[in-house]
Amino acid sequence: THPLKDWVAVGYFDTDVLEIYKDGMLTRKIRGPENFEIEKQIVEQAEGIYAAIGTSETKEAYLRIQANEDFIYTLFIGTMDSRRNHLHLFDWDGRPIQKLTFNHEIGGFYIEKQRENTYTLYVRDQETGLVGKIPLVL
Repeated sequence: THPLKDWVAVGYFDTDVLEIYKDGMLTRKIRGPENFEIEKQIVEQAEGIYAAIGTSETKEAYLRIQANEDFIYTLFIGTMDSRRNHLHLFDWDGRPIQKLTFNHEIGGFYIEKQRENTYTLYVRDQETGLVGKIPLVL
């Protein structure tokens, strides 16, 4: 969510779609980067009760979306290697700004604006819990 305006970024976990809503209206729908559809299997869990569950073909896309007044930040999994080590940055018009790939899985991240166009990215390693600090100039 944008901190000052009624803008929201929605990323989907089961397909690589990111949507941007401004003042309640869908203004941008971003497909990709891998352009995959939802892969689910419908199973009957009890008589008359059905559920959609993942299969071996199910892929994962966007998760842990964060935003500030300048950018949208999200982890991306996709089919590249099924690891949570990709961080994608978009502006509020949906333009891709930067894609970062780490050599470890990301357990969490936080962005802090230092001054105009300068940010600090804090990334927590999923396995060790250690936090790295990365300067970004955007």
